[in-house]
Amino acid sequence: MSVVNQTTTIGSDKREDGGFRGHHRRPRRGDGEKWPERKQYTLCDQCGNIEEYPHHQDCQHRETSLLLDSFAELTRHNKEAEALTDAEALQLGLFVLDCVIEGDAGEEMFNVMCKCQAQLHRLLSEAMDERPSVFLFGSCVSMGCWDGHGDGDFAVVVPEMLSTGARAREARKKNADTFFEYNEETVNSLLTALSEGGEKSLICGVGRKMRNGGFLEEELDVVVHTRIPVVRRKRLVDQRYEPRQSNEPFVLEFFFENDLQHRDFLRTTLPRLVETYGCREMEEKTRCKLSVALDDSTSAFRLFSRSEWGGIRKQWLPGGRLPEIFYVDFDISSRIYGVRNSWFMRQYLIQDEVFRVGNLFVKTWSKARSVNNSRQGYLTSYAMTELWIHYLLQAGEATFVEPSSVGAYPFAFPDDGAVRAAVVHCCLQGGGRCTGAPVGSVNQRIFSLLRPHLRLGPRGRQSAAQPPGGGGTPHTRRDRVDRR
Repeated sequence: MSVVNQTTTIGSDKREDGGFRGHHRRPRRGDGEKWPERKQYTLCDQCGNIEEYPHHQDCQHRETSLLLDSFAELTRHNKEAEALTDAEALQLGLFVLDCVIEGDAGEEMFNVMCKCQAQLHRLLSEAMDERPSVFLFGSCVSMGCWDGHGDGDFAVVVPEMLSTGARAREARKKNADTFFEYNEETVNSLLTALSEGGEKSLICGVGRKMRNGGFLEEELDVVVHTRIPVVRRKRLVDQRYEPRQSNEPFVLEFFFENDLQHRDFLRTTLPRLVETYGCREMEEKTRCKLSVALDDSTSAFRLFSRSEWGGIRKQWLPGGRLPEIFYVDFDISSRIYGVRNSWFMRQYLIQDEVFRVGNLFVKTWSKARSVNNSRQGYLTSYAMTELWIHYLLQAGEATFVEPSSVGAYPFAFPDDGAVRAAVVHCCLQGGGRCTGAPVGSVNQRIFSLLRPHLRLGPRGRQSAAQPPGGGGTPHTRRDRVDRR
C-alpha cells in the first residue's frame, strides 16, 4: 500500500535550516497560498482509491480476496494431472477476466500518459543545456495500456553523456536480467551507461526544472543517494484526471507590478510568445494583469515553466483546465535499461492478448497476496512479468524473441520527441482468443509451474521474499538532495 503525506502551506522561500526553497509560482491552485492541513492517506494497491477506513481491504475487496484464496484450488492441476475440463477452464477464465477488467481504462486515458511524456520532453529538452530526450517505459509500454491511476515511469536520456566499455559492462551486470541472458555478448555491446557523477547531476537538474514547471517542493523528492537516482513526484491530493471539453483552452494569467511593466510586456514579449507557443491574448479589464489562452497542453506547460523577470508572476486560471502531467504521479530516472527492457517485454506480450490479460492478473494476484511488495523485500512488478514470460516460454505458449533484436535505443533521437516516443495503445480485451476458456487454460498451466516457487495459497508469500538485507528498505525524506 502506498502512503502519501499531505503537507501544509507554501511559506516563505527561506527554510528553517537557512537554505532556500525553489521559486514558487502558485502553480496550480490560484485560490491563495494556503494548502490543505497535514493529512495522511493510504492508497489501495488493488483499486487505487484512498482507504478511508481501516478495514477497506476487507470491506471493499473481501469477495476478491476469498476468490483469490480459492484460486489455488482451481490451479492445482499440473502437467502430470488430468487437464482442466471445459467447464473448469471457463470458470477460471471468467474469474481472471473479471479481476483485470479495470486494468485498461481505454485509449483516451492511455493517451494521457503519452501526453505526459510529450510535456516532459518539451520542458526538459528545451530548458536543460544537455538537451535530453524523455522516454516512457514500464508497464505502459510493455502492456500497452494504463489503468488511469498508476504511477508513470520516465527515463531522461542524453546520448552524448552515455559511455561504452568497462563501465557499461559493469552496469549491465548490476542490472542484468535473471533469465534473458541468451546472448550476453551481443546485448552488452548494445548497452551503454552514464557515469555516476553525471547521472546525479542530471537528476538534480531535472528536479530544478520540474519545480520551475509548477511542481511544489513538497510534491517532489530528488533522491540521489540510492542505487538508481530518481526524481519522484507524489501529489499532495489524490485527484483523478477527468477529461474536459476538447474546445476548452488552457488559460494562464500574468500579473505585473505596474502599468509600465505591463505595457512593455505587451509590446516586446507577448509577440514572441504568440509566435513560439501559439497563445492568444484574452480580453482583460483588470489593470496589471494579462490572460492568454492556448489549445495545446504541451505548449501551455512549457510556457508556464518559462522564467519571467522583473517580478512578473503567473498562475493557471483558478478552476480552469490543466495539463495532464499535473494529474499523474511519476518517477524520472536516467537509466536506458528500463526503456530497452520494457520494449523487449512488449515483444512477448503483444503476441497474444491472452498473455497481457494473464500478466495483469498475476500482478493483481501478487499484490493482493503481498508477494508483489518490493519495499518490504519481496518481488517487484517487473519480476512478476519476467516470471510470467519465462513460464509462457517453458509451457510452449509464447514465441521466443532474440534479445539482440531489441537494442539499447528502441528509437533514434530525432528532433520530434513526441512522435519518436509515442506508444501505441493495445486493447486489453479486444476479442479474438481472449475469452473465458483460453484465458483459464493458459493461466492454469502457468500457475501450475509457479506453484512450487511461490507456494500458492492464502497469504503464501514466504518463499517469494528476498533474503534479509535485500532491496526492501523504503526511501525516506533523508534521501533527498539538499535543494538550494
